[in-house]
Amino acid sequence: MKKLLATLVLGLLFFSAPSQADDIRDFQIEGMSVGDSLLDYMTKQEIENEIKLGSFNITDKKFQRIFKFTGTFNEYEYIAAVVKPEDSKYIIYSISGMLNIPDPKVCLKKQKEIVKELSSIFKDAKILQGERPSAYDETGKSKVIGVRFEFETGSVSVVCYDLAEHMKKPSGLDVSIENKEFIKWLSQY
Repeated sequence: MKKLLATLVLGLLFFSAPSQADDIRDFQIEGMSVGDSLLDYMTKQEIENEIKLGSFNITDKKFQRIFKFTGTFNEYEYIAAVVKPEDSKYIIYSISGMLNIPDPKVCLKKQKEIVKELSSIFKDAKILQGERPSAYDETGKSKVIGVRFEFETGSVSVVCYDLAEHMKKPSGLDVSIENKEFIKWLSQY
């Protein structure tokens, strides 16, 4: 079991320079890092089509989430990257790997295992954790349970989404790498 967990965690977050573990650009999800161009992984047309869908329910369109459902993923069912729609290079400001896990107990168990392993890697990170109602569910029945490792350049988060049935979206686990600029923008909303 420990070998499987180590493989899962290493598959979730590869880092190329352990001595620079405080720089989120050193971490990858499915080979993608913050600071990469999304054009290395998707065509311009695919990105523009996703931008038109507008994934954030925020009037300020400085950032937009781009979902990638197809491709060869080793650890995740799909990926989401955050870019600035006006940036012709489509630099990645946040990257998330996502797994659909309908059972909240299974999700929380997996989250706990990943957080334990990441805690041994990110010894100097500030760790925040909490639970809150989902901002996207007006009934308050959906929950977000997260743990975030904060660094000078951004954060790494492991979040379980326990979405109520009426949301008609899958519950699951997200592992995300976010740079400081995106975090600051998102915290306004």
